[in-house]
Amino acid sequence: MNGENIETILFTEKDYSKLFKTFNYLYSLDKAILIVVDIIEKAEKERKALINKLIYPFIIVIVSMSVMYFGCFKLIPNMINMFESMGIMNDNILLYLSQGIVVFMCLLLLMILSMIILGYIVFKRNLLINIYNSINITYVRKIISNIITYLFISHYIVFLEKSLTTREIQEVMLLGDESHINYQIALLLQKRYEEGMSFVDAFSSIEYFDERSKQLIKIGYITNSLIAYINIYIEEIKAIIQKSIKYIILCFQGFSYVSVCICVLTIANLLFEPLSILENM
Repeated sequence: MNGENIETILFTEKDYSKLFKTFNYLYSLDKAILIVVDIIEKAEKERKALINKLIYPFIIVIVSMSVMYFGCFKLIPNMINMFESMGIMNDNILLYLSQGIVVFMCLLLLMILSMIILGYIVFKRNLLINIYNSINITYVRKIISNIITYLFISHYIVFLEKSLTTREIQEVMLLGDESHINYQIALLLQKRYEEGMSFVDAFSSIEYFDERSKQLIKIGYITNSLIAYINIYIEEIKAIIQKSIKYIILCFQGFSYVSVCICVLTIANLLFEPLSILENM
């Protein structure tokens, strides 16, 4: 082991191996390992916290949809067929309503999963800037801008927290993967620096960064509290993501509860239908 591929030996995940390579360029081997291990532990902690928040709602949605599917497509149709064969009743409109809701929820879930997969592909292939440049829809561009800014800033603050200067950070970011979005942004910043711009002016001139981040970066730089204000931005983006996930889950739960209620009403209606017919005889 001559150190040539030590990053891939110590850290199998591609992003962490690149991060280690960067810190190993700045520090000794021991210190670089400790820094990257600390970053990995923090990332794992955040990922586990997010998963724990999603487990319960996800189970509720899956169980509800399973109950609805069984009730709407198995139990109730069999009951209706039995009653029809006895000449007691015809099709129940509540059945079609509940089946429609189940189908709608399945399609909605499929659409969300497709969007997640598409987003993952876009992220892995570093296509965000290309998509931003090719789309003129303001709302979509704003979302992409938030993502680009978050990806860059969350990477940038790692170096700031290790007491690197903006010049040192720029130098190490240009050592990264040339296809990565952070490298592309670093190239744009480098051009601004070569034109004589300061860090704040260079950051503010990048069109891919959102206005909120530019305001916070400027305040943080002036007050010598750049890390604190970057953390404010990161927490705001995390709050937006968590709120969006919460709304999506609440919508699914709402549809689930409504559909279950319709299934129960349908079953109750089917059970009371023969009794009402007997009373009228």
